[in-house]
Amino acid sequence: MSESAKPGRKPIGPQAMTPAQRKREQRLAALTRIAERDNHDWKESDCLMVLQMAKFRNRWEAEAAWEQLGRLRLFGDNH
Repeated sequence: MSESAKPGRKPIGPQAMTPAQRKREQRLAALTRIAERDNHDWKESDCLMVLQMAKFRNRWEAEAAWEQLGRLRLFGDNH
């Protein structure tokens, strides 16, 4: 009797990643985007990540994230 394929994500490499591994890859990709892009190009998810991470508190990135969220949500001065 043949074993039926399980539903779900297909493995990218020789073995499927665990949910924790996928999440770690997502976080690394987001941190790379934040570091490499101008803050005007950040997506909403990037802004929210900056605001929730302790390493960005009381730094220019946190202020830039608030400003970009305002622009994305069309609040206040959109420059």
